[in-house]
Amino acid sequence: MENISLLDYCYGCGICSLICPENIISLHLNADGFYQPSISDQPLCNECGLCLSVCAFYNTEEVSKKLQVKGFSAWSHDKEVLKTCSSGGIGFEIGRLFLEKGYRVCAVRYNVEKRRAEHYISDRVEEFERSKGSKYLQSYTLDGFREFNTKDKFLVFATPCQIHSIRKYIQKMNCEGNYVLVDFFCHGVPSYKLWNRYVGDIYKQHDIGKLEKVNFRDKIFGRQTYTIMISGSNGSFYSSTKNKDIFYRLYLGDLCLNKACYKECKYKLDQSYADIRIGDLWSRRFKNNNEGLSGILSFTEKGKKTVAGLQTRCSFKQEETTTITEGQMNKPPRLPISRDWVLKKLDDEKVLSSRSLLVLLNLVKYRNKFHHLVKIGLKILPNKNYHEN
Repeated sequence: MENISLLDYCYGCGICSLICPENIISLHLNADGFYQPSISDQPLCNECGLCLSVCAFYNTEEVSKKLQVKGFSAWSHDKEVLKTCSSGGIGFEIGRLFLEKGYRVCAVRYNVEKRRAEHYISDRVEEFERSKGSKYLQSYTLDGFREFNTKDKFLVFATPCQIHSIRKYIQKMNCEGNYVLVDFFCHGVPSYKLWNRYVGDIYKQHDIGKLEKVNFRDKIFGRQTYTIMISGSNGSFYSSTKNKDIFYRLYLGDLCLNKACYKECKYKLDQSYADIRIGDLWSRRFKNNNEGLSGILSFTEKGKKTVAGLQTRCSFKQEETTTITEGQMNKPPRLPISRDWVLKKLDDEKVLSSRSLLVLLNLVKYRNKFHHLVKIGLKILPNKNYHEN
């Protein structure tokens, strides 16, 4: 049938659910721990093809080259915003600017009850506060995206692949002029199998009470250090830096990302369907900055006007595009041989204990080396008796 059931996996943006005239597409976590659409009642599908027409994963067109990309380094003048945001606070300032203009803002918050990142709509700055900070998880989009319509004006923050599908959707609905789209430099999204095991292990090993807040990038040791901070109801908290933390080591090691984050990602550096792209500025020129600094790429007239509108509340300096993209991923990560093995190991109750952490990571390291050596051997002298498990 000509619908999203043709896809074994995808970006999981959920835009197909919005456009389906029969309302039979939902999002659920698949066996690997990633959101994926499914059709609840195949016989009701009228094969209109709308779901596939707005699917960024299914449509493999190349990102068109931007003719007037402008790069900026920037930071908020508001010390509290700078302190509580992951980088330079520009994302929050953009949201605050558009709320003042009467836009509805679609952004991402962390839901402690459901243990997930989720898109939601805010109409007031107080509501938008919950979106502060990075959320290194795939977002459940439908609660927020279902608020989209052709009459209101929206500012939307989302991953590059989500933004691509949103762009196709608003073009299809003839309401592109009412939307301003913001994406960010994206590393990929890790499996919820990892996140749920990770949070569960913290509950078992640390007396923090009921989980109340998760800060994926606390600046207690400065912006250069990735410090995850999990606060509990009894006043206690758990914190760890990326070099010691199993969540960060598996996530940033690209060992359990969504399959679509590997070779199917086409949104690195300045490849974007957004009006503006934001993120940390990691250029070596700014290596001593520990308070917070954002990099910005403006792609469209809307992006240009957004930067102009922030001049009184933020500091800007125009930069070369290469300065903004320095230190960001320049191509999709390689699909690790051990990815499926790692995801399977995450079902093991003991795998995230402190004792097994080093063992697991070393096993991954040597397993990858073993397969690499075997493959080299196969190229030199084929071995018909060898089979990968």
